[in-house]
Formats: sequence, C-alpha cells, structure tokens
Amino acid sequence: MKKTIQKLKLLLCVVFLSITLPSQKANAQPGASVSYQVFYDDLSPYGQWIEDPAYGNVWVPSAGNSFRPYDTDGHWVMTEYGNMWVSDYAWGWAPFHYGRWTFDSFYGWVWIPDTDWGPAWVTWRSSNDYYGWAPMGPGVSVSMSFGNYYQPDDWWVFISPAYIYHPHWHNYYHGPRGNTVIIQHTTIINNTYVDNHRTYAAGPRAAEVKKLTNKEVTIYKVGNENKPGRTAITNNVISMYRPSVEKSGKEIAPQVKKAERPIGKPQPMGTGVKTRQDQNRNESPANKEKKIPERNPEQDKHNDRTTPQREQPANKDPEPRIQNPVRQPKEGTPNEEKKDIETPKENTPSPREEHQTLPPDGQQQMPPKEQHPREMPMPDPKENSAPNQEQPRHENNQLPREVRPPNVPEQKPSKGNRGKKEVKQENKRVEKNQDKK
Repeated sequence: MKKTIQKLKLLLCVVFLSITLPSQKANAQPGASVSYQVFYDDLSPYGQWIEDPAYGNVWVPSAGNSFRPYDTDGHWVMTEYGNMWVSDYAWGWAPFHYGRWTFDSFYGWVWIPDTDWGPAWVTWRSSNDYYGWAPMGPGVSVSMSFGNYYQPDDWWVFISPAYIYHPHWHNYYHGPRGNTVIIQHTTIINNTYVDNHRTYAAGPRAAEVKKLTNKEVTIYKVGNENKPGRTAITNNVISMYRPSVEKSGKEIAPQVKKAERPIGKPQPMGTGVKTRQDQNRNESPANKEKKIPERNPEQDKHNDRTTPQREQPANKDPEPRIQNPVRQPKEGTPNEEKKDIETPKENTPSPREEHQTLPPDGQQQMPPKEQHPREMPMPDPKENSAPNQEQPRHENNQLPREVRPPNVPEQKPSKGNRGKKEVKQENKRVEKNQDKK
C-alpha cells in the first residue's frame, strides 16, 4: 500500500514539473494547421504573385526599390530559438519565417514560399568588429549555408556587435560598399538549433554577444497569435502568427501572372538593370495622369513655356537711323497738321559737305583729317529745341543746300581760299558802304 502511494506521489511530481517548467525545445504553433492557401490570401494585397517555370508561384512585394529582406523595417532579438527577425510589416509573419529569398535583375527581390517555419532563414558571419547576415537563396539548406556556395556580396548586412539588437540599428549601418573586404575578414557562424529533425541557423549565441559588448542580452519568449498580422513584443514576449502549413495542391492563387521571363540564379543587387518594380511604378494609373509630354526642340525655339514673351508685329522693318533727325509732331495734336518730311536718301551729300568750298585751281586737295571719337563735335542742343519747327523749303519742295539757325550771320569764305579779283571786289564793297555811312 505504501509503495502504491509513493508511486502516485512520484507520478504527480513528474506531471507537475512537465507543466510548470518551460520546454527547451520550440516547435511551430501547436494545434494550428492551415492550408497553403493562407499565403495567397494574406500576401496578395501587398504584392504580386508570379508563375515561374522553375520555382512555381512566387511573390514579389510592393515595398519599393529600397526594400531588402531582413534589413528594411525590422530588427533582431534573442529568443529561445536563437536570433529571430521581428518585422514591422503586417505581412512579415510569412516571408521572413517561411521559404527563401532571391534577387532578380528584372523583378527585384522575390520570395519563394515553403512550409517549414523558422526564426529566420539567413546565413551568419562574425568577427571581433562585425556581425553579418544574408538571406539564404532558393534550395539552400542550413548545412549548405555553412559551406562555400555562391551568395552575392551586396546581399550581406554588417553591423557592429554593440548595435545588433538595437531597435534603430539602421542609424549605424553604412551600406554594402565595404562588404567584399569585410567578408574576407569574417568567418561563418555555424551555431544551430535542432528540433524534431529540423535544424535552424541560430546565429551568434547570447554569451558570445555579451563577451564582445560587455552587456547583458535579453532573451525573449515566443507566443502565438490566432490570425495573421503584425508581430508584437510585450513584456519580453513576442506574439506572432506561426501555424503549421500544409500544401494539398488544391490551393487557388488569385491574380497570378505568368513570368515575363524566367527567374534566373541569384544575382547581385547592383546589376544596374531596371527592375520590374520600377516599371510597375511608372505604368501605374497615378503616374500616367501626371506624365508630362515630351517637348519638341523645334517648337521650343518659337514658343518658350517658361517665360512668356511679348508678341512682335509681323513684317515690321526697322526704322533707318538718321543723323540729327527732325522730330515729327504727334498724331492727334490740336491745330497741327502732319506733313510729309523726306528723309535724306543714300549717296545724297549732306549740307555740311556742300558747304565746303573747293580749293583754287592748281592746289592739291588734301584728304579730310580723321577725328578721334573724343574729338567729334557735339550736336548743338538748340537744333532739336523746337520739335515742331520745320526747315524752310524751296518752291520745288526740296531742302536748301545750306540751312542755318536764325539770327546767325552768313559765314564768308576766308581770304586764303579766294582769288585776287574776289578780294579786290570785296574791298570795294566795304569802302562804298563806309562812304555811305
């Protein structure tokens, strides 16, 4: 009787310990098994499903050109499974914990779904100065990721160990430009977590991180959610949707497009080829409405769209430039009539040229001396003081050879330029005028 009571006590203790003590092994969400259809239904609003001849139905997220898996909008935490990626996307529960990623120069980042859950499907590297990770490519298992297989250098993300668990670790990340050198000075981290014949890449252990940073590492527990949604962290507990997924072959993928070209092998992100995400963005209805028509350079010569120009009158010849022009009266001035004034024609001698007297016979005519611009005579302001005053005309309506202002005596030619007879005649005239006086 006593032996039976002792056995019962021992059995109760075992049951109590199994209930109260946490399990050292973590599995996918127990008791929750869903169809593969959950991927199609939940991810369709956030991207495009494409039928590829090699990988089957794959998913391209509509997250922009700067998107990178296990980089954009998320951070790392230490859990009982090892290092887990906590995504800020509402759809992050699926592509970062099931399946694999690859980069194609035409489509960008492409997710290839699978049914096995994991904290993160990445490869890890480390040194005293850096921790680094990169997505596992299609068909790559955890054991293969520990070996030498092709993985583009710009897929890797390297960060200082001090900031690996920082929520804003992006502020301390300098991009992939130095990855090639860092990869040469780092080694693969082959820590794993095995459960029910499933092996997960655990990444750096908590004790190793503490040794490099001299800081305690918080270990989070993983809880379960009943429906798809954004992962949440509350009181050191991570709540996320992680069901057991089964593929029956009867799933219907909504709005699946056939691949315009097959998805090739993993490619570097810096291929310089325009991705499908860029083309979809340019072909969207919003961008089509904002599309600006191309400008024709021939039309731009006559029509400037940036600065309006005044309209110029057609077939208007420029007015000829005349020296000392006579001002014409304005139209509509009372008690004044507009009269036609002839402008001097070409090859017509000016009054100044006709005023010059010819040299006497036998004397050689000297060419006129060229005057410097500073020595040119200034125009008399009195000539244009009366804008409405017209010059006197002869009967034949021709301008006189010499026009002089009023109250100015007639200039006589100098004696040096006249003959002896003319001088004598002039002297006689002067004497007669004096006698009369």
